[in-house]
Amino acid sequence: MCEDDPFDLGLHRRMETRIRQEFEVAESEAMILAARQKRMSDVAWEASQAGHMVRILVGRRRLDGFPVYVRNDLMTMETPNGRAEVCLPGVDALTVLPTLGDGQPESHAVETFLSRMGMLQLTEEDFEVVCRGGESGFTGRIEWVARDHVAVSTAIGRVHVALERVAYVMRRTKRL
Repeated sequence: MCEDDPFDLGLHRRMETRIRQEFEVAESEAMILAARQKRMSDVAWEASQAGHMVRILVGRRRLDGFPVYVRNDLMTMETPNGRAEVCLPGVDALTVLPTLGDGQPESHAVETFLSRMGMLQLTEEDFEVVCRGGESGFTGRIEWVARDHVAVSTAIGRVHVALERVAYVMRRTKRL
């Protein structure tokens, strides 16, 4: 029997195996290409839809919670210590932690971190403003949000924090 015989079962199996291998390689490359197109906000949004917990790292600080809103550069997280408004470009790393549960994303009309900061200014609450790198943090009321900074009224006076340096803003839950 000739090796190129179209009725050769061995040839048929080899062709099927080769086609399957080529398909698997193409599928793998397509998945890699799709992953390369994602932004960090896409990863966070997918985690919010699936109900997964995320961990962000900012310097030596670690913050775990459930993303409940993600849009552009903004992610809102529910953490055990309160709600955090995260500026995604300000974090060093984001890890999706698989958890059981359904995603419960919230719907808002806020498009950016800057918009969220403007909303926080309207509340009469204290926040912890954590800077990129995690070394600097300021606790107090957000007095105003300017074009390039946020003014925080702290126990030692007003501190002007450059918006481009803010990694996240944490609203602490009140302890009874």
